[in-house]
Amino acid sequence: GDVLPLPSVALALDSLPDVRLINGYGPTENTTFTTCHTVRPEDCARASIPIGTPVANTSVRIVDGSGRMVPIGVPGELHAGGDGLAIGYLADAGLTAEKFITSPDGARWYRTGDRARWMPDGTIEFLGRMDSQIKIRGFRIEPLEVEAALLRLPGVATAKVGTRGVGASEKKMVAWISGLDGMLPDAREAARALARHLPRHLCPDAIVPVKSFPLTPNGKIDTSALPDPLTTRTQDIEVVPPETPTEKRLAAVWCELIGISHVARNDDFFEIGGHSLLAIRIFERIRREFGAVLPLASLLQEPTLAGLARLIDEAMQSTADESLPVSLITAVRRGGNRPPFVCIHGGDGGIIFYRDLAPHLGDERPFLAIEAPALNSANEIIAETVENMAEKYLMLLRREKGKGPFLLGGYSFGGLVAFEMASRLAQEGINVPLLALFDTSNPAVKGKPFSPRERLTHAWRNESDCPLIQRPANLVRRLITRTLFRPFKEKPVERDSRHEEMCAAHLESMRAYRPGFYPGKLTLFKAADEDPVLKRPPDYGWSQAAAEVEILLIPGRHLTLFDADHVPILGRELKTKLTNL
Repeated sequence: GDVLPLPSVALALDSLPDVRLINGYGPTENTTFTTCHTVRPEDCARASIPIGTPVANTSVRIVDGSGRMVPIGVPGELHAGGDGLAIGYLADAGLTAEKFITSPDGARWYRTGDRARWMPDGTIEFLGRMDSQIKIRGFRIEPLEVEAALLRLPGVATAKVGTRGVGASEKKMVAWISGLDGMLPDAREAARALARHLPRHLCPDAIVPVKSFPLTPNGKIDTSALPDPLTTRTQDIEVVPPETPTEKRLAAVWCELIGISHVARNDDFFEIGGHSLLAIRIFERIRREFGAVLPLASLLQEPTLAGLARLIDEAMQSTADESLPVSLITAVRRGGNRPPFVCIHGGDGGIIFYRDLAPHLGDERPFLAIEAPALNSANEIIAETVENMAEKYLMLLRREKGKGPFLLGGYSFGGLVAFEMASRLAQEGINVPLLALFDTSNPAVKGKPFSPRERLTHAWRNESDCPLIQRPANLVRRLITRTLFRPFKEKPVERDSRHEEMCAAHLESMRAYRPGFYPGKLTLFKAADEDPVLKRPPDYGWSQAAAEVEILLIPGRHLTLFDADHVPILGRELKTKLTNL
């Protein structure tokens, strides 16, 4: 038993129109079949074929790490129960106790270890094994979801997704694909096609065409035997080496920090393994080695080696004044003729994380973002009031985008600036159709510290991704690390000191800000999991600062709101708001 491949399903439906095709799912521990789904032609347009609904006298549930039922669309572990449930494992009481559990209502369940989610139509989507997830740059990714997207591309017969590299900063997601009739698919075209349909965090860092896949003795694809694209290049792709002195120096920086042997002048930073964390380090090196200060958002406009090198040359030759540069407004997603949605940077001044939200918002209106001006300057970073920032950003918007109207949003600290901008526009009698705050608290309303018991409860929930039996040991390890070994620093890593200074300056600005009253509606996209340190009011204190407050709960915590598991839900809720305006 294995996942039903989409190409095989499409071929079967086309070749055997009178045959009823059923996708059955179930572990042996629940007497083979637990759910079934009659496959329809429209299922081939999904990410994968659903595993359906429970068969007669069988029950299923999908829960999070704390055993709570998850809502529609949220991944969790699938539990199976019913008349076919086994008693346990013969002569293995320990494994039986771990896998066969009893819920508070007395029902017995088998923990399948499979990751799944409910779909709006009532069927279940299988997402792979809980232990098959890969974590890349903080995003939890289901390889099966990426493989399904690859298999929908023309000319792709087989796809496999895995990782190369070790450590948070070095690990990369890699996809290997083979073509029909022995043909090699075009890796660059596949990458471009995926980028049009998947969020950035689901796009592999490299795609490698292979003629055939090596197999293990039991017939599974042997991922470890596949070529590593981060150290070698396929020979069928023409490589144009760096040409100018700046390109050559920048290529050396990319190779060192991304961990590849060489780079072509037209290589895309994000396609060869780059990401927002590496971008911070690379721009710090650019500032030190070239003396050029560029907005981090430059990578959204010029992601190739040649394009970024050209910007470096222009910056070194420029003697322009220190006024707000046009490049601070970045088009995260172009298209549409409706009023733009404008988001303000987070606490570190950057905006690249908005890339992962953009694909979920549709093409009806432009999605713009404003990066902190200080990141485009070599001057000392000094804390600036939220009021001054709002005034400058409004001036910048009006200069470049006209009088509006503008739909405003911001994450964390950026939400405060967006609130102040909306307040100023309201004072001028200008309507703000949408003010969206992404987990932003009112700094005028102080939170109360949690008790030690409450903090321990939060720490337990933070370990929800781990098996239940491992959580106590993890909590003890965390306690020992944070108390006994806190004085001992880890080996320092290369960081962007300007981003760290920016965080400190924005923290100071946030503490000093006292919001006025906004006479319009504020929509708070609030992280469903509470802050583990401070207890805040349910509305984060905004009811006293706005005429109307709407709260939309988004799964996750403050720092994981834009993670792979949560950003699709955030995007769906935000798109609904944008569409209805």
